[in-house]
Amino acid sequence: MSLTTWLAFAATAALLIPTPGQTVLFVIGHTLAHGIRDVVSIAFGVMTGNAVAMTVCFAGLGALLATNATLFASLRWVGAGYLIFLAIRLWQGSTNIKVGEAPEGRSPFLQTFLLMVLNPNALTFFIALAPQFIDPSRDVLPQFAVMEATFVLLSGVNVLFYSFATNRLRHSVGNPTALAWLNRAAALSLIVVALVAIF
Repeated sequence: MSLTTWLAFAATAALLIPTPGQTVLFVIGHTLAHGIRDVVSIAFGVMTGNAVAMTVCFAGLGALLATNATLFASLRWVGAGYLIFLAIRLWQGSTNIKVGEAPEGRSPFLQTFLLMVLNPNALTFFIALAPQFIDPSRDVLPQFAVMEATFVLLSGVNVLFYSFATNRLRHSVGNPTALAWLNRAAALSLIVVALVAIF
């Protein structure tokens, strides 16, 4: 992969990754409820999940999902169900928001990891995006590795950006009632994303 091609891919990924979607909504909702104490776990969950999803995609499952409607629909329902589960958790968390308190009994790494790997749209997105930047005259695996590393790193930076930006909003608002309604809005948005994914 030439430097020019890599820069084009990195620029494309940098524009696409921050687009508000299920990951951004989860990060916003979780940060509103609990602050940035989980930001590293969330970022690693997103990065690991994206790494697994891209590896599976490049290994061929993305192409299989694109051609097997039943398998794609099944995974889409599972992913949508998980989004609704996360939305319910976010809504429940909005009832006891206290600025500065750490969450208890939660695994943000696992939540965001599953959020990534249970998203069939991400797999088909990767399988559609990658060929646009592949040079068939060169070894394909190193090119996949470079793209995956770039996308994973940028996805982690995106989590940090949204989490810290949301945390600033959280402290500037400082009102648990207002934060609770912002958190509920994020939860409702996740449900909308899930319904869009299903229908």
